[in-house]
Amino acid sequence: MASLRVLIFENDATGHRLQHVRVCVESIADLDVEIVFATAASTPASEEFRTHVTPVLDRMTVDASFEAFDGASSWRWATSRVLECAAAVERHKPDHVYVLYADGFAQISGIARLIGRVHRREQVEYEGIMMRGRFAYPRLSWPDSLSARASLAAASLSHFDILHFLDPIPFERIVLRGGRLAARARLIPEPVEPPMAASREEARRQLNLPPEGRIICCPGRLDERKGVDRLVRAFAACAGTLRSDDRLLLFGRVDESIRDAIQATRDLQQRGQIILRDAFVSDEDLHRAIAAADVVAASYPRHVGSSGIVVRAAVLERMVLASDFGWIGMVADRFGLGPTCDCRDDAAIARLLPVALAASESYRPSPAALRFTQFHTKANYGAHLARRLRQRLGHDGPRDLCEWDWVLQAASSGVATKPQ
Repeated sequence: MASLRVLIFENDATGHRLQHVRVCVESIADLDVEIVFATAASTPASEEFRTHVTPVLDRMTVDASFEAFDGASSWRWATSRVLECAAAVERHKPDHVYVLYADGFAQISGIARLIGRVHRREQVEYEGIMMRGRFAYPRLSWPDSLSARASLAAASLSHFDILHFLDPIPFERIVLRGGRLAARARLIPEPVEPPMAASREEARRQLNLPPEGRIICCPGRLDERKGVDRLVRAFAACAGTLRSDDRLLLFGRVDESIRDAIQATRDLQQRGQIILRDAFVSDEDLHRAIAAADVVAASYPRHVGSSGIVVRAAVLERMVLASDFGWIGMVADRFGLGPTCDCRDDAAIARLLPVALAASESYRPSPAALRFTQFHTKANYGAHLARRLRQRLGHDGPRDLCEWDWVLQAASSGVATKPQ
């Protein structure tokens, strides 16, 4: 078959969105494809672009002429993304389109398709990734429940031929529900880079951290959504009962929403019990921070969706102190990744911190946890993402593709072997 033109659309450079772009490019670039990356005009000046996209610039064309995220409401922003993507499709006339953050986008595109505002070109196939799937999570009121049903119905109308889900909770609900969306739904892993071969001692040396004592680490963006303010208060509340060389490492950009909570612990920072590194965290330093830790904190109070931090902790065989809610609570319990609690409660976190630190000294990953980490790899993510494109080009299916069902078998049987 002739070469295909592939459009990757992502106009938000925040978080780890551009990591997904890089891994997508690396996964398909050796196929007979021409790749165009459509993004915001401000993206090339970002640190995230330099970190994730610059290494693959020679494998694609960049069209940085679209609108950037401006802090608008989620629905207004999703509407803007749908219109910007439609403009990119008209400009570049691709055969295959990847929208690597389809939350909100899928719902708005479904509504737009229903009322005739957005039309798809002939022979174009669309793949998207839903990172959240909020519609499958508990609702607090009947308006929330009604909104969840409307969100699911709108996503079902979208023009995605394949809609990948990072979170098994909405994926399993959709499959159980059946219908058109279930036929197009796929479960995809987190694109976790192969871990660097660094011991706890070596990782601490590389990050200039104290070699002695136990460390509980919270890496990546530091904000209220991740419950960092609650974690800081909980650590301060129980610091007097911990060992003098127990430390909390906060490594990432500090959001204004938690700055006051961090400022309130200056005495612990001065004593070295709280170590703050307020800076962008590269993939390499993210791995080092997790490798340096004894416990990785995932105290996100009501997080919807998966967490790359939790997966990386499992890959590096570090115990997780986890929220008991949603995907984080589910995988922590199902795969034995670490203890959980209601992370809306500072006191509950404070009670769990010494327990987790003590248990970390004898922690070993379960057989189910080992399968969980074999599923969540950069290579497996790429294999899932490239599968349909390989079919369109007449290639064989990807080798060593690991499916979620294989992971679940170990959770129920306790047996772990390499996938065949």
